[in-house]
Amino acid sequence: MLLGAEALRRRQYAFGTGGAATMNAMLLQLLNRGMIRRRLAAAMVVLCLASLSGCQTLDTGRKKISNMFVSSEHSAQDRILWHNHLGPMEGQDEFDAAQKLFDEGKFAAAEKGFKKVAKKYADRPIEEQTLFMLAESQFQQKRYPKAQDSFNRLLKKYESSSRYMERSTHRLFLIAKYWLDDPQPVQKQEIHLATGGDNPSAAPTAIPRHKRPVPLIPNFTDRSRPVFDPDGRAMEALKSVWLNNPTGKLADDAVMLSGVYHLRRGDYLEAEHYFDMLRDNYPDSDHAANAYKLGAHVIQMSYQGPEYDGRGLEKARELIESTLNLYPESADRERLKEGLERINHEEARKDWHRVEYRLRRREYKAAELACVTLLQEHPDSAFADLAKEQLEKLRAARDERLEQSNPEPQFDADLPEYEEDQNGEAGEFYLNDDDDFAGEDLESAQDFERPRLIPDTLPEDE
Repeated sequence: MLLGAEALRRRQYAFGTGGAATMNAMLLQLLNRGMIRRRLAAAMVVLCLASLSGCQTLDTGRKKISNMFVSSEHSAQDRILWHNHLGPMEGQDEFDAAQKLFDEGKFAAAEKGFKKVAKKYADRPIEEQTLFMLAESQFQQKRYPKAQDSFNRLLKKYESSSRYMERSTHRLFLIAKYWLDDPQPVQKQEIHLATGGDNPSAAPTAIPRHKRPVPLIPNFTDRSRPVFDPDGRAMEALKSVWLNNPTGKLADDAVMLSGVYHLRRGDYLEAEHYFDMLRDNYPDSDHAANAYKLGAHVIQMSYQGPEYDGRGLEKARELIESTLNLYPESADRERLKEGLERINHEEARKDWHRVEYRLRRREYKAAELACVTLLQEHPDSAFADLAKEQLEKLRAARDERLEQSNPEPQFDADLPEYEEDQNGEAGEFYLNDDDDFAGEDLESAQDFERPRLIPDTLPEDE
């Protein structure tokens, strides 16, 4: 006996998605059981007629009965196992027609067909496959801006379960490279300059910038490129690669290419962001060693001098030390060591600048502490001798001030004046003329605390 549609849905809900195979098996058994009952009744009739008409008819009847059971079983399986539905998917015929046009190389006609299917059967099982083939049709026509939008639409709607994730992100990576004129992820000459070039002890050398088209100039002739800002669209395509498929084969390549792009434009802060991301999220990548070297380089290039924050120098020094420890066989090892000495020199220079700043403000105690800090952290630097000399001068000046200082209290000129009385005793105080109590005897003033002074001569004991 066949189950009704409502009973089938209830049983599927009870089993859940994990029990789909069990549900299919039960349904197959029930279908076969109902079909078998009807076939048994027909087989009995055939056998009876065959026994009355002879052996040859009997053999023919047995073959017919066997074929009846086999065809019954296969038809039930086909109906159940066809995309887990009792029938074909909705829109399958229209999709097959568009697919046929695609296979024949008629990509424009195929694109129109896939668009109709995607619009007509939105949120249906066939939509995911249709969106991918729509984007693929546009890609084959070299309409890359349209293809990027279609691939992003597919990845946004089926971001965690798309079976076309790898192929879609691969297409987006190719589109980004095309719009960036097929650049290499990183070149050897750039690594050579980033690690110091021919003179590692000198200031860091800027990597030559690549001239790119002006993003405000529109494009109306080439359908393979966007109308505006091809570089910006390329960055969006690379972001879709590592954001939607972070564990894919091209994720680290997309991050590295983004960082190198900003490095070549002189946008060192943005390049540092991508190199940090590569080191943190893809430590086993083939680009990890270059991410350490280029990361230290962009930090040094963004350093503005001793007047500004020096935390970037400390981070650059840590990156170079990590490169030397993690990649001992690196060909740039000696240049990296010289670059490390240059960073130490810049840090000592910043500490000496702090000493000079305190001296200009006449904050001598703070200047002494700054000299001591410089000597402790950079005892072998070129500024260590200057710090020692300055520290001796500061301490000598401090000792001299202590010797010349007067321990007796000094009174300001604005303090109240006093006069001696007729007996020559100190004790009568008078304020300045501008005061409200000018000329009055302070001893008769109420609610006023009179200061006391020690007279020049103490009275004799009576």
